[in-house]
This record gives sequence, C-alpha cells and structure tokens, in this order.
Amino acid sequence: MQQPSFEPMYTAIGRAMTTWQDVELQLFLLYARLITPRGNFHSLAAAFYTVKNFSTRADMVTNTVLINFGSKSPFYKAWQKLRTPELTECNGLRNRIAHFRLSNSGRGLFLVDEIINIAGIDFDSRIDFHLKRETKHLSVEDVEALTPRFANLAVGLSQTAVDPYGH
Repeated sequence: MQQPSFEPMYTAIGRAMTTWQDVELQLFLLYARLITPRGNFHSLAAAFYTVKNFSTRADMVTNTVLINFGSKSPFYKAWQKLRTPELTECNGLRNRIAHFRLSNSGRGLFLVDEIINIAGIDFDSRIDFHLKRETKHLSVEDVEALTPRFANLAVGLSQTAVDPYGH
C-alpha cells in the first residue's frame, strides 16, 4: 500500500497558520485604536503581546470596549457578535492545527488529539474524563477550509477596527 503524501496537510497547515497571523494583527489593531485612536502603537504593542494567550488578549479587547462604550452600545454588540462564537471557535481550531499530532492511519492523513494535558486531575476524574472524551480529528479538507474562514475573521476584525469612535 502506497503511503499518502504529507504535502497537502503541511500546505494546508501552513496556509491556515499564516492566515491566522492576520487575525492576531487585526485584534491588536482594534485594541490599539480603542486605547489610542490616533497615536503611536509601539508601547501598546509591547504590552499587548506580552500576554501570550490569545483568549486573554480578546478579553482585553472586550473589557476595553465595555469601559469605553458600555454593554448596551451598538459597538459592544458588534464586537460580541464577532467575538462569540466565531473568534472563540476559530482560536480553538487554530490551536488544534498548532498542537494536534499528524497521523497517517489506514483512512488517510489526519491531525488527531491523542495526548492531553491532565495535570492536576485526580485518578478517578481522569478515568471518568477518558471514558467520556471524544477523540478529535481534522482532515486535510478540514484544515484547508480554515484558511478562508480565518481570512474572513481577519476582515471582520479589520472592519470593526477602522474607526471605533467614528471620528
């Protein structure tokens, strides 16, 4: 039996991860424009990217939108529509392609979630967790579909960040 080529999966992962960089940049630009509408973003970028967790950075944006506009504002509602579930879900998918293992099973190439972080889980909870856990797989086609989805998310962030204060 001929082994499938890993090239399509590597290409799909590369495209998706490269496109994800646009999502991260647009999230920062939105945050920066909320804090400093017409200013120098270098100091702000240094602080923003000190936080390594993407979800926490998104929370920084949410809290900044809340303090500047309030929870009843159209801007907050637009941000929440973009944030939940699309940004959250896409971040989870990005983490899958970054951290899953490439597996060459008899059914083809898949990214699989086989090793999990169970630090701090006691024995009984671990057994229960493993019994209920579903193994997650991403096919080449699944990963290829992420590139346009990530690109659309970056565009949505970009459009939201154009001028949040309407100057």
